[in-house]
Formats: sequence, structure tokens, C-alpha cells
Amino acid sequence: MGLFIEQFILVFNAVVPFFLIMGLGWFMRRRELVNDQFLAGLNRVAFVVLFPLMLFMNIYRADLAAAFNPALVGYFVIGLSMVYIFVWVIAARFIKNKQRLAAFVQVGYRSNYMVLATAIVTSLMGPESLPQAALMVPVVVFLQTALAATVFAVAGLSKEASGLERVKGVLVGVFKMPMIIGSLLGLAVNFSGFTLPVVVDRGFTSLANMAAPAALLGIGGVLNLEKVRRQLRFAIAGTAVKNLIVPAAVIIPAVFLGFSGVELAIIAMFGLAPVATASYVTALEMGGSEAGECTASTLVLSNVVSLFTIVPSLTILGVLGLL
Repeated sequence: MGLFIEQFILVFNAVVPFFLIMGLGWFMRRRELVNDQFLAGLNRVAFVVLFPLMLFMNIYRADLAAAFNPALVGYFVIGLSMVYIFVWVIAARFIKNKQRLAAFVQVGYRSNYMVLATAIVTSLMGPESLPQAALMVPVVVFLQTALAATVFAVAGLSKEASGLERVKGVLVGVFKMPMIIGSLLGLAVNFSGFTLPVVVDRGFTSLANMAAPAALLGIGGVLNLEKVRRQLRFAIAGTAVKNLIVPAAVIIPAVFLGFSGVELAIIAMFGLAPVATASYVTALEMGGSEAGECTASTLVLSNVVSLFTIVPSLTILGVLGLL
């Protein structure tokens, strides 16, 4: 019992501060200390400037030979693809509306890895884990975006004449995303052996440290429980899949395959992290208003529930000596 409490406190202290930042964002918006325009601008700055800088700096500084793990990348690609297919096949048996089906598949697999998962992994496992967690961001962003484009195109919801053309357009767009550009630049500078001037290094580091807090404030600000009520049954089902079934589906096989420590923490947080905020924009643009509303409802509920699934799950893994 003493070990469980010790691990619980360790995980609690590593996880809850990030949810408190989200709670502060929610409080600020409810008290009208900030408005929707401010939150939209904050999110844009976080994802266009701060996170690309964070990825650049972490990859630039990383010992790539030590941080890159082909087995981890392979597990992510295969595991995420299998989860995606599983959710799609099962959901198609119960959801006949194409907008709602595509939205459900996306919320079932698309995880907020970049913002919440990387922050919690680093807090729990120490700063030395950040390069390895950061190196997975381009893989996750590319694969999740490509799979989202595919499900909406195949469902016949693409606004383009050709669903295939739409998928191609999205894949090309992925390489233009600031996070991907930041990651690729970090790799290029790392391989080149070039050292940033001290003043640039310190300036970039200060901005990079603002990435997670800024994004979490923005996420908290857009959380509105009224959105859950609009599509309550959809939100409950989607949250059950994303917050309960998917984590078990990715963590249990990883344990049996021998993953542990930082690698297992990364895998676990990929599964346990709530629905990604980018899911709403994708659903609205590619699936229309109904898909967007269903996604927004699940996004809110998933973020609220995740606090009560992340802490006990990581605690159990810690007690078992796997982290």
C-alpha cells in the first residue's frame, strides 16, 4: 500500500499541474477575463511559433543516436493503424450517418500527444526523456493527419470533387505544417553540427518553454460543458473508446512486447491523452457542421475525463515497476 501511495503522489504531482493550467484557462474564459479572439490568437501563436521552436530546440540538442528508437516508431505506426481500423470497423456497425461515423473514428484514435502527452512524459520521467518524446511528434502528427483525411474522404465527405485529391492535398499540407518544419530544421541543424549563438539559443529556449502552458490555457478556455449536452450520447461513446478502450489496446501489448521506462511512458501517454484539439478543425472543414459538433462534444468530455484515467493508469504502471 505504501508503494501505491508513493507512486500515486509522484504521478499526481507530475500530471495535475497541467490540468490546473487548463482549469485556469477555463476560469479566465468563464469570468470573461479573455475572449474567444484572444484564445484563438493564443492557440495560433502556440502551434505556429512556440511548438515548432520547442521541437526545433529539443531535436537540435538531442543525441539522435540515443533518442531515436526504431522499435518505438514501428510500434506507433502499426499500433495506431490497427486502432484506427478497429474503431472504424466496429463503429460502422452502429453508426450509419457518414458525418457522425467519420467524426467518431477520428475522436477514437486522434490523441493530444504533442501538447499534453509530451509535457506529462517529461514531467514524470525527467527532462532527459524530452528528446525521445519530441522525436515522435512528427511521426504522430503526420500519421494522425493522414488517417483523418482518409476517413473523411472515404466516407464521401470531402468537399473536393475527388476524395483521393483531397487526401493528397492534406498530405502535402502536412509537410508545410510549422511543427513538421521545426522538426526537420532541428534534424538538419543537428546533423550539420552547427551551434546556435548563445543569445539565439537562450531566446529560443525561453519561447519554447512557453509552448505547453500557452496551449493548455487555450485548450482550457475553449472547454464548454454546454457543448457536451448537444451530443451527449456520442460524446460518452467516443470518450469511452478514446479514454478507456484505446489506452488498454496500446498499453497492454506494449508491456508484453517488453517496452518499459521512457518508451512505455510515451506509448501510455499517447493512448491516455484526450482527443486532440486539431480534431475539431479537421471535422468541421472536411465533414461539415454535424461532424464538427459531435467532435467538439467528445473533445470537451474526453479532456475532463482524462484526469481521472491518466493518474491511476500511470500509477499502476509505476507500482508494477514498468516506468
